[in-house]
Amino acid sequence: MGVENKALENSKLAILKMTIMPDGSCEVKSFATDTERNNVAAYGVFSGTHTGPGGPCEPTGKKTTSDYVHVMQFTGDKISHMTKI
Repeated sequence: MGVENKALENSKLAILKMTIMPDGSCEVKSFATDTERNNVAAYGVFSGTHTGPGGPCEPTGKKTTSDYVHVMQFTGDKISHMTKI
């Protein structure tokens, strides 16, 4: 699996682990690779409905959409640092 695929999978897994929004999903809108600096950036949109337990309040049934950017630094073929903007 290439650096870009690992970064994209990591970004998606971070979103899908949400228990308070079990229908949570993300759509990657843009993906860039900077080989000189050995990092990648993924811009996407998260969408979900607050129907699951575990949040600071009872499930509300409200839907949300949020933009996000993850910048992932690589050492070799492993992510060594990730920043969510």
